[in-house]
Amino acid sequence: MNMAKTSFYRHLISMLFLFGALSLVLGACGSSGGGGAAPTPPPTATGTVAGAVSDLTGAALAGVTVSATDGTAADGGAVYLDATTGADGSYSLEAPASSRVVVKFVKAGYVLTCRIVSVTEDETTYAPTAMLAAEGAAQDVDAAAGGTVTTADGGAVTFAANSLVDANGDAYTDTARVSVTTFNPATEAGLNAFPGDFEGVNTDGDTVPFQSYGFMDVTPRDDAGNSLQLAEGATAEISIPIPLSLVASAPATIPLWYFDPADGLWKQVGTAAKDVTDPAKPVYKGTVNHFSIWNADHPYDRSFVKGRVVDGDGNPLAGVAVHIRGFAPRNNWATSCTTDADGKFPPNISDANPGLPVEADSTCEIWVRKSGQSNEPANFTSSAADAVLDLGDITWAAYTPTPTSYETLIVSGFHQGGVDFSTGTTMTPGDPAADGFFEGWTETDYAYYSNVLPLETSHIKDMGAIPLTDVHAVPGDWDALAGGIPILIQEGHSYVIKCHDGYAKFYVQSIVGFTSVEIDYYFSATTTFDR
Repeated sequence: MNMAKTSFYRHLISMLFLFGALSLVLGACGSSGGGGAAPTPPPTATGTVAGAVSDLTGAALAGVTVSATDGTAADGGAVYLDATTGADGSYSLEAPASSRVVVKFVKAGYVLTCRIVSVTEDETTYAPTAMLAAEGAAQDVDAAAGGTVTTADGGAVTFAANSLVDANGDAYTDTARVSVTTFNPATEAGLNAFPGDFEGVNTDGDTVPFQSYGFMDVTPRDDAGNSLQLAEGATAEISIPIPLSLVASAPATIPLWYFDPADGLWKQVGTAAKDVTDPAKPVYKGTVNHFSIWNADHPYDRSFVKGRVVDGDGNPLAGVAVHIRGFAPRNNWATSCTTDADGKFPPNISDANPGLPVEADSTCEIWVRKSGQSNEPANFTSSAADAVLDLGDITWAAYTPTPTSYETLIVSGFHQGGVDFSTGTTMTPGDPAADGFFEGWTETDYAYYSNVLPLETSHIKDMGAIPLTDVHAVPGDWDALAGGIPILIQEGHSYVIKCHDGYAKFYVQSIVGFTSVEIDYYFSATTTFDR
């Protein structure tokens, strides 16, 4: 079974509070424009954030303004605005040491995006590659009369006469140039441009994971290029295109969320209704009270699964990849992990990590794999919200270890997952002990690998679509980086990399969209591999 075509839209970082008064929203929710507080001196405890920026084709993007704020601060934290990307799209800036730093990327003519990273004092964190989407073509509207702006895929915004104001809150009645940019979250390009995390704060103040059924940016400007907003008390109607591949599972009504770049949070404001009047251009229609990046997302409840994998004699099997896929009521999520030394999954179970997170009350299938061997999938039904289902022992009697068997590892995460190959452990983003990081996974079988820090140095070689047994030594050269962008990796290919304390080779078994990458690997302290 090829799980590379599935996708699991989730990303787990704690969010904060609901939006406040509209006057605050107007200050915090400029969409494609820059804005923000003036640069401030760095705090006492700082680290460094570095990385690269590209457009949606992967080409390096120069002249992007990069800023960082402390996402755990109650007031959003001070803004550090002291980096602009160079010709190769790279940047580096000082940032507050915090478990949640919001890194914002702004460039004229592009829709902003944000990445969320953890920064350690006196260390460098390499942020996931940021990808910016060019704004949609601007259309002129008489602000005094109001009007509608549409896109080819059904996106639209309609605002009333005399409903626009400038940054000072004064009425604007001249010609407004309105850009509407729509995104398809069922595509690589759409997901690469998604700002922040795949979860949000609902109207009850709870943080919930969600799946996007479409998002869009609306940015009106005056004749000088300055951003405009809706006047206090005014509203506009927006239509967010629903990807045709998601129409069948799209609910009749869905929560409507806006992205606040000040704190990097998605916040719910009302709901949107499904409209399939034109079957070729289905949309979610909703009413908004300010212009921003708006998102139609379906929240879902989580439960947890745990268990153990054993051989036919009941002995635990370590390093086995465990895959779970949901197929009812939703069939577009998957999750994975690797068994620990006792054959248990997920590893490191604790109160904070009670099991592998899955969608609650869902019909699922589970299968395991190691060194190219797989068992037959089995079905189960997940527990109710927040409960833990113990699957007990999964007996894999057919597994046969061979002299050339390799260790298997699942590297999970939305943007980055690091590996220390000498110990066979996964690392958090930016961990200096990691030999490299996998990042940018998407539902269309793409993943990237950035090797030993610094990011601009490449120490990886694509050996081609060959088995690991055909790789015996470290190659004489490495693949070149393009504009600081990490190396694209592919399923079915073997790679050799340089580690902090030796070398490793790995084979990409599968890339599960927005969930994980599964590799078989072997570490060597020398430049040769004895198996």
